[in-house]
Amino acid sequence: MYTDSSEEAKLQIQGAKAKASRESTVRQEKKKPTREEILERKISMARERGSRVLKINSPLGNIMFNVLRQFDMAYGNLKGQLGEPGGISYEECSQFMEEAREITIAFSKLTKKLSGKVHHRYFVPQELREISANRQKQEEKSS
Repeated sequence: MYTDSSEEAKLQIQGAKAKASRESTVRQEKKKPTREEILERKISMARERGSRVLKINSPLGNIMFNVLRQFDMAYGNLKGQLGEPGGISYEECSQFMEEAREITIAFSKLTKKLSGKVHHRYFVPQELREISANRQKQEEKSS
């Protein structure tokens, strides 16, 4: 069937409006979870293997936690796409991983410095001590 461009444009606009209306209805049908449902979900998540429960004490800590959560998901996806067609190359992945280690070490040093100022005992995570020890060994070999 032949239609001119103005009729075709009108049909596209009507279709878009109808789609937006359906999507709006779907969004309205989703009810906000109750406090009990939220608490139940949190408890369930805390029971999962590999999960951690963290009490946030500052606004900056909240921001950092949100960034960390997203980083952890992206990092997991990075490793999942490693070497895949259309994914991440080994070289690029290695660069991301090295940068992440550098940032983690720098953050640990800042935390140690801050902890010393406020007389809070900071424990360097065992994994971070191992990374530092391995780097030191590599530097000694290359010297």
